[in-house]
Amino acid sequence: MTASASALRQAMSQSPFPPAGLMIPVFWHVVTSGGLPNPDDSANVTAAVLADQLAVLNADYSGTGLAFRTAGAAWHENQAWVNACAATRDAISAAVATRPLTALNVVICQLWAVMPPGGGPPAATLGFLLGNTPFLDYRTLPGGPFELYSAGRTLTHEVGHWAGLAHVFSGTCDGGGDDVADTPVQQTPTTGCPVGKDSCPASPGTDSIRNFMDYSSDNCMQEFSLGQIARMQAVLLEARPELVASSAVPTPLRPSPSPPPPLYQRLTGALRDRPGPPPLRRHVRLPVRKPKKRRTATPARKALTAQPSLLGRTARRSLTVSAQAMSTRVHFDSDKGCPYAQRSWVALLEKGLDFEVRPVDLGNKDKEFVDLYHTINPDPEAAAKVPILIEPDGTKLIESNVIVEYIDQKYPEPPLVPRDAAAAARARLFVETFGAQFTPGVFGVVRADTKEGVEAARAKLAAGLKVLDDFMQLHGSSEGGDYFLGGTYSVAEVATAGFVQRALAMLPHFRGIDLWEVVREGKLDRLERWMKAALARPSAQKTQPADETIIASMGKFVTTLKDA
Repeated sequence: MTASASALRQAMSQSPFPPAGLMIPVFWHVVTSGGLPNPDDSANVTAAVLADQLAVLNADYSGTGLAFRTAGAAWHENQAWVNACAATRDAISAAVATRPLTALNVVICQLWAVMPPGGGPPAATLGFLLGNTPFLDYRTLPGGPFELYSAGRTLTHEVGHWAGLAHVFSGTCDGGGDDVADTPVQQTPTTGCPVGKDSCPASPGTDSIRNFMDYSSDNCMQEFSLGQIARMQAVLLEARPELVASSAVPTPLRPSPSPPPPLYQRLTGALRDRPGPPPLRRHVRLPVRKPKKRRTATPARKALTAQPSLLGRTARRSLTVSAQAMSTRVHFDSDKGCPYAQRSWVALLEKGLDFEVRPVDLGNKDKEFVDLYHTINPDPEAAAKVPILIEPDGTKLIESNVIVEYIDQKYPEPPLVPRDAAAAARARLFVETFGAQFTPGVFGVVRADTKEGVEAARAKLAAGLKVLDDFMQLHGSSEGGDYFLGGTYSVAEVATAGFVQRALAMLPHFRGIDLWEVVREGKLDRLERWMKAALARPSAQKTQPADETIIASMGKFVTTLKDA
């Protein structure tokens, strides 16, 4: 039998799991032989790299009710551990464990002493879970050298085990599996991203190659199923009650006359009693569901499945799913990717909040959207625009910068506006300077109507980029990373990266100008490093429209050349 989407959502919305989810503290333990910084060490992992990995983790778990924050980081100098991390894992785990009942401890070390050829070693050897502690090879962190596994999703996978999930390829086509009802039966792990792979052709559906609990390449993985989300919440409630109690995000709870039954019990009942799925709203995509053949629950298997170590990422853009209830927090965005709305979307991802994205056709706005906008802005002549944010408590907001600051103040971790007043002022000044130099410079190029005008506008753009580079050298920082504030990601990137993404698509298409070339011609090294760092941020990548979408939506701002 299959479960309807509404039954799954109803079960999760009634769960005793904290309604606002968990903010789980993470302690990072980097095994090294020479301290920090140490460019010659095989495990040269900086605080900036750890911040990038945390951002990947939060983006991938957005919509599950789980979010993560750095509680501490330590670099452990131990040559014996460096030489044999896997062999000494028990000693490492025991030595570094910090608040194991109420926090997530992650060990980063060298699992492969020699770099394998090709795309890197098999995914099965890149990380493992030992009791409560995920271990992973440092080269799987964002920006690492493993071609298939260098976007940080090895940790996403291992934390899935930590939270109670098994591999989607557990069991065989004839039975067993991952104890999750809405993941298809799958017999073999996946390598790469082979669309249409079907290791159990006699059963409905194809393999879950996009699921975080397969072995697919990092750029292929993108989701957890609703059943997996339900299982993680249930397992954490049962197996890690201290962590749930200490990490729950405060929120007013609705009184209940009696405690509901355990989530997984209700979910199982929903799977057994409900008919097939009803029509789904167009912004929700669920994995194909397959019937599972049940094994006899032997004592050994009961003990095995009770261990958290056996036990996704939300879908892209308009596919974001709230773990507690659909539409708990709604973000209205342009169907063609507005750079201003992208700011607040990025902020929601960075905070690890549950939300649903509703795309709006700005060229054909429906009456419901227009009426909603005017409940916030009473000016009847004002054009309805995105973004709009609706909070679960009924708060409704417009204007991207207002929404970003509201999100940052209401949900303070991790901060987007620095808590240090001077750093916050510098970040805001950078956003203002960017708006005065970068955006007008780009649009000046595409609005010029002659070749001579384009060349003059290109020179003006180059001068504006030089101003930005000088500003970053004068007021920014290079300590710990390449963001404006060094290793600290902030509103300086949230508010600006979307415009860089659009310029990189627009300028070559409409004017044959490579923005990277303009930057390198001016020897604007600090600006170039900042652009790469801002564009590599997982939240920026997840919210980036396709080049074709950018070109189609920005074409209205482009002037046709008279002498073309």
